[in-house]
Amino acid sequence: MRPSALILELKHWDTRNDLPGAGEGLMQHGGRLVLHPAEQLCGYVEYCRRFHSAIDDEGAAVDGCVVFTARPLNPAYFSHPNETISRRFPSFAIPAESEGTEFIDFVSERIFSSGS
Repeated sequence: MRPSALILELKHWDTRNDLPGAGEGLMQHGGRLVLHPAEQLCGYVEYCRRFHSAIDDEGAAVDGCVVFTARPLNPAYFSHPNETISRRFPSFAIPAESEGTEFIDFVSERIFSSGS
């Protein structure tokens, strides 16, 4: 396995009243138009893939996801027109103990020890 880096875009946003924007990568949040967090993350990931010397030197894989720390996570973040960016860079809410392990599974599939 090759080295890997995982970028987490953390958002402590109250998303209950948010709506998708007019085009992919946009959201209405807090009464204003903002970049979808996955679109922000895409920029960070692409920058690291192309310009970070440690990533380049090691040939490391770079991936990322969005982690919302405030709950609940509004399903508008996954709906039209943001389905594609949301699949490429998934969003997760910090799970309660009784909930699924999707976030942990996503991280575990991408980060491993050097002895793996």
